[in-house]
Amino acid sequence: MPGDLRDPEQSQPFYYDQKYEHTQRPFSENSDINVFLKAIASDLGLYLDGRQLNLVKEQLEKKNCLYKNFGDESFRQDVIKIIKNFDMAGKVARKCQI
Repeated sequence: MPGDLRDPEQSQPFYYDQKYEHTQRPFSENSDINVFLKAIASDLGLYLDGRQLNLVKEQLEKKNCLYKNFGDESFRQDVIKIIKNFDMAGKVARKCQI
């Protein structure tokens, strides 16, 4: 016996394509820039505290990158570059204190 014909899952079987990885929708209401920046930093093996997070957002604001789509690869590369610059600056500052 067939199911409800108005149900699209009954008429079309579910297929998961591996080339499209599951990500957060970039234009959803609950997409949060802080969570996204911390996730990128954790992918790099770093941690951003509140002060560093605000500094990263200020740098993105100066470069007019906060208006880009979160899912855009150029936005991600800009964020990675800024986070790495802050990490390098911290390493230099720690070396100078010794």
